[in-house]
Amino acid sequence: PPRSTLFPYTTLFRSMREILVRAIQRGEIDADVEVGHLEQFFLGPIYYRAVLEGQPLDDSTIADFRRLALAAVGYDIEAHR
Repeated sequence: PPRSTLFPYTTLFRSMREILVRAIQRGEIDADVEVGHLEQFFLGPIYYRAVLEGQPLDDSTIADFRRLALAAVGYDIEAHR
């Protein structure tokens, strides 16, 4: 596809990578995990639900996936409120 159609996605992935790298630098996420794997881990459930199952993505579903993913990588949500 033309670059213009990919721009929003490349911006999203670059932003996600930057957020994850900063979280690792602050010690909020284990530094032993490859950033690319973290990106796949965070986006996998969303992709599966939307593309493979064809189910809608609402704010509640995204919030649930976010909570589950952050808990899985050891991020203490309550400590950062």
